Amino acid sequence: MQAPPLTKEEWANQKPKVCRAWAKHELGREPTVFELNRALKTRSEYTHIMTDQVSEAFLRGEETMAVYTLQCVGYDVVFQLNLAEKSPVWIPPPPKPKGFG
Repeated sequence: MQAPPLTKEEWANQKPKVCRAWAKHELGREPTVFELNRALKTRSEYTHIMTDQVSEAFLRGEETMAVYTLQCVGYDVVFQLNLAEKSPVWIPPPPKPKGFG
């Protein structure tokens, strides 16, 4: 379910690590046809846009981030009991290296 986008105040309250990760992950919008054509023509990947610039655009409210929420629509008791029964023998996989930050 889509929720309203984060406000600039909500963005400003995020931890710096979160802001850097999201700013690095996306520019907050799709490129225009002109930007896309220019990037394809010049092989540019918008490396001239710095992570801080994206984060500051969120702080100024020039960019927004879509937010989605989950709504519980049911609870499978049999599935949960099955998981609980198997959990003592489950060995978690080793942690993956972090890609952001």
